[in-house]
Amino acid sequence: MSKYVNTETAARALGLSAYELRRGWKAGVYPALVIGTGAERPRLRWNLDAVQAAMAKASEVRRNERMG
Repeated sequence: MSKYVNTETAARALGLSAYELRRGWKAGVYPALVIGTGAERPRLRWNLDAVQAAMAKASEVRRNERMG
């Protein structure tokens, strides 16, 4: 079973800001678990392996778009 971490820990481990992670989650780029409901800013938990895979996929898509 994979380990899930909070936003601040994930940001430090991935070299991104917490804002960038949340923004990427809202855009559907980065996967996360939503903990609780009804909060103005939901509590998110991140699987680092899944986020790194999503980052690699997004990078590949951007690279292919630039190449034509």
